[in-house]
Amino acid sequence: MYTHVIFDLDGTLLNTIDDLADAGNHVCAAHGWPTHTVDEFKRMVGNGIPKLVERFTPDGLSGEEAAGALAEFSAWYDTHKEDKTAPYPGIPEMLAALKGAGIHMAVLSNKAHALAGPVVEHYFPSVFEYVQGALPDAPLKPDPTLLRALMAQIGATPESTLFVGDSDVDVLTGKNGGLTVCGVLWGFRNRDELEAAGADYLIERPGQLLNPGLDQRRQANRKVSVPSVGCVVAWLATIFFAFLEATAFLWFLELLPDVIRYGYDEAAGYNLHLAEDFWEARLFMVLYGVPLIVALALAIRSTIKLRRRGKA
Repeated sequence: MYTHVIFDLDGTLLNTIDDLADAGNHVCAAHGWPTHTVDEFKRMVGNGIPKLVERFTPDGLSGEEAAGALAEFSAWYDTHKEDKTAPYPGIPEMLAALKGAGIHMAVLSNKAHALAGPVVEHYFPSVFEYVQGALPDAPLKPDPTLLRALMAQIGATPESTLFVGDSDVDVLTGKNGGLTVCGVLWGFRNRDELEAAGADYLIERPGQLLNPGLDQRRQANRKVSVPSVGCVVAWLATIFFAFLEATAFLWFLELLPDVIRYGYDEAAGYNLHLAEDFWEARLFMVLYGVPLIVALALAIRSTIKLRRRGKA
């Protein structure tokens, strides 16, 4: 049973994307730059406002122009950050249920700290014990520095804390802090991204967070079993083709001294057979070598993915 839950903010608790997109497009339109769709902004957010501004502005801006765009965005967004922003359906009820169960909750966001706190308190008054936003002298998520500081602030331990977020940045943040991570599918990113990043389980509705039982264990088991089988198959294929490659290579080495000694004589006789055997040995080395490389690459990739998920 988790005693603490740490949430991401944008895309997890609040649907902020329309206000972020409006602020970004306001800056773009004011300068005559191309504007962007809401879906495009969903791919830009997640790494803090400076990085968001860098992504929606044109390449090649001077340092002064980039700083000006950041200031314009921040000023507009600060004024209009509540125009369209709202909690996702079911979030208030889920938070109330967790609080009623005695769960300690906090928020960790890459949104600037000066903005994150007031936004959270506006929409969720007196719900969270602590809100940590981005600080100028600290690395952003997925670096776990602020996560660990937040956990110390609320008395949380990795074993009893769940991290909840909607992007690969959130999943990696939780994993870097040694936490179990729940990916949410109602936010800005999709299932493939969350699974690839190593989320322990995924939920489609906020209410599912209240029951970390059968559905989530089934997802976790599926995620472990499928990559594990693929990993085993890839390594078995690697061993098989490595054996064939070694056999062809030994044949090549066996023929090599005679080739060096006698050379190729296309006329007939021993040298002709030697040349044919030597050509076949090299051919088989190539034929076995290509699938060996592919199988080895897949095996290494599968192993790395398992280790990233903490399942290897």
